[in-house]
Amino acid sequence: MRAVLAAVLLMAVAACGASGSIQAAPTTTNAMTTTTAPTTTTSKTKFLQVWERELTAASPRAKCRGGDAFTADCMLALEKFATTIEKLVKTVAAEGTRYFDAGLEALEVRDAARTWNEQCITEPAEVRIERGCLQALFKATNGEEAILAEIYEADQAR
Repeated sequence: MRAVLAAVLLMAVAACGASGSIQAAPTTTNAMTTTTAPTTTTSKTKFLQVWERELTAASPRAKCRGGDAFTADCMLALEKFATTIEKLVKTVAAEGTRYFDAGLEALEVRDAARTWNEQCITEPAEVRIERGCLQALFKATNGEEAILAEIYEADQAR
C-alpha cells in the first residue's frame, strides 16, 4: 500500500514540477569507486553517480552556515537546491518503484528548504523555534546525504 501511495505522490509531483528535467537513467554497467567512507570500495550505478554530482553541485551547505542562513545567497542556494530536487523526483517517478524512498526523502528535503525560505527566514527567533525552523534548515542543508543514502540503498537492494 505504501508503494502505491508513494507512486501516486511521486507521479503527481513529477507532473507539477519545474519544466525541463535532467534524465539520468541508471545502467547495468558499474564502475568501481570509493564511497564517502574512505575504507569502503563499492560499485556505484550511473544513476547514483549522476545524482551525487548534481546534488553536491547544488548543495546549499556552504552558503547557509551560521549567520549566512539569513542572507539572500542562502535563500537562492536553497531554491536552486529545491529545483534540482524536483528534477530528481521527476526522474525517480519515471524509474518506477525502485527509488521511491529516495523520492520521498527528496520531497522532505525540498519542503524543508522551502519552509525555511517562505516561513522561517524573516521570523523572530522565538517563532522560528516554535515552527521547527532550525530542524528545517538542518534538513535542507544536509539533505543531499540522506537522499544519496536512499539511492545507494535502493541500488544495493537490487
